[in-house]
Amino acid sequence: MQFINTVTPFEQQHFDPASTTVSPHSVDIGGIFGFPLDDEQIKRLSGAPAGSTIDVFHKSAWTADEVGTEAVPPGLYFTVKNATYLFHHNMVGVFHDGSSIVLLDKALENGKV
Repeated sequence: MQFINTVTPFEQQHFDPASTTVSPHSVDIGGIFGFPLDDEQIKRLSGAPAGSTIDVFHKSAWTADEVGTEAVPPGLYFTVKNATYLFHHNMVGVFHDGSSIVLLDKALENGKV
């Protein structure tokens, strides 16, 4: 744990949040979770590589056409696009499961995310 705040040269080059963009959105993140997320926190939560574009959306239900038989929970989702590092795109979800959202909230309060 002593190196948790250390940024390696690899991370600096390939995960530089300054070159990543969060697309404008109208999602009321504070209304969904009870606390807001700013663009810097979204970049860090999504794990986006340098030069990415992140789209933010809220999904209250998924259709079978979208997910097949997979049980995907409703929640806040980030679609990460990056032609250099990702063949297609990554999707990262944040959702209530009864306890994890509390841990996320505490991490945000403590500046850990």
